[in-house]
Amino acid sequence: MPAGRMEKVNALIAQELAQAFQHDVEFPKGTVVSIMEVMTSRDLRHAQVHLSILPEAKTEEVLDALIEAKSDLEDSLHRRLIMKYTPRLAYRLDHSMARQEHIDVLLDRLKSEE
Repeated sequence: MPAGRMEKVNALIAQELAQAFQHDVEFPKGTVVSIMEVMTSRDLRHAQVHLSILPEAKTEEVLDALIEAKSDLEDSLHRRLIMKYTPRLAYRLDHSMARQEHIDVLLDRLKSEE
């Protein structure tokens, strides 16, 4: 499948998952779950969903909620997307937002020391 087409598939899966996360998954209060990237295999059978979870202390609870809702999320994708295969979802953690938050704290600290 051409690269441009895969980018569209990945963006569409990310968009549909984001809506499903808002409506179908109960995350712990006070958490922010962001889909950073979706990488679908060329055969469309598997998709890695890279997530950023804040605060990081709630990561395990969020992953437990996602594992519990996995079949419902895949069924939702199947209903919403017209694709040859519905990809099996696998979640990976993306720590870039947490690193950015840590850098922001350090920069604020430096500014206050000046």
